[in-house]
Amino acid sequence: MNKTDSSRPRTIVVSGWYGCGNVGDDALLDAIVAGFRERLGPDTVFQVLTEAPRTTAALYADDPQIMPVPHHSLTRRGGQSALLLRGGIGPYLKTLRNADLFVLGGGGLIQDANGADNLFRYLDDCLIAEWLGTPSMVFGIGVGPLVTSRGKWLTRTICNRLSAITTRDRDGEQMLLDAGVRPEHVEATADPALLLEPATSSAPDVEQLLEKIAKEPRALVVCPRPRTTWTRLDDESWSTLLDELAEFCNESRKRFDARLVFIPFMRDDCEIIDQIRRRMANPGDALALDRPPRPRDALRLIAQARYVLGMRLHSLIFSASQAIPMISVNYAPKVGSFAREVDPTGATYLEKDFRAQLALAHIEGWEADYDQRRARLGELVAPRKAAARLNFDRAIRLLR
Repeated sequence: MNKTDSSRPRTIVVSGWYGCGNVGDDALLDAIVAGFRERLGPDTVFQVLTEAPRTTAALYADDPQIMPVPHHSLTRRGGQSALLLRGGIGPYLKTLRNADLFVLGGGGLIQDANGADNLFRYLDDCLIAEWLGTPSMVFGIGVGPLVTSRGKWLTRTICNRLSAITTRDRDGEQMLLDAGVRPEHVEATADPALLLEPATSSAPDVEQLLEKIAKEPRALVVCPRPRTTWTRLDDESWSTLLDELAEFCNESRKRFDARLVFIPFMRDDCEIIDQIRRRMANPGDALALDRPPRPRDALRLIAQARYVLGMRLHSLIFSASQAIPMISVNYAPKVGSFAREVDPTGATYLEKDFRAQLALAHIEGWEADYDQRRARLGELVAPRKAAARLNFDRAIRLLR
């Protein structure tokens, strides 16, 4: 294949946690595909390295230019055996060698909170692509935590050999610099999902929910998530948080006539939604999807909201992209980092510190100048969207 022939359709290999049931991760793939097609044309081919090729194939069944490729890390335990048993080493290497560009990301992929082996799953592909002559880019990536000496060494050793690295926030850029990645290799941009556009038509259950929201236009979207090991909340503290979220929903309905709308971003969120609704005085006041929607459908729902309370990072990214005032409840540093960057005067709480009455006071203050607040938020988000476009600008340079 002649990679220098600019007249042929470009082929981009994309690797990430795609097709695994997370609306935020799948939103990144949607945004990456849309951004490259805008710049390279609709015939651009995407080969997607994924742990869930069947699910990914189903999600993009109507798009023959998006081709899932089973991923088995060569350096991950069992990865070599899986490739050998499936006869996959040759096709895997051919996929990387014949591509015009290898892209890792976005998402919070560079971290060793669960051990440094997690880094191998993602970064080895970047290095192998470079060895095969394919430029490799870490694209709008989330970084951290990086806590082990092995993880920092691996990050430094591989990232300093790549063609380009962009991070979705300044905190991630600083973590790479602290790990020893050279400054000329790293640039802070923004999350590509900020550029995603809402769907124009949606799945039937989403359309039904939109019809109900239209009848009561003061929608307050809530996107919770399960308890994680990140914040180490004990049972009592977690129960208190759920009680406070339920009180926030109750009082929002009474004080502001808000229509509560719960949106799960992963399947496990549905159980937490049920727990919050059971604590509410009138569970019937709240609408909810019983499954995670497609990313553009979730964005379309959030675009109809008056406010968003989000524990999921990409619920806040969607809210910001549509200039919807938001309350962030942070389970991980990445959530607070985004909220502070996009709206320094907004309402941001750690899980252990969230209190319904404080959050309600924020909304009461925002109601007094709601239109002006949305306009200010739009002004604050505009530079972040421009920064998100830089991811694609940097990538396109590698193709020339």
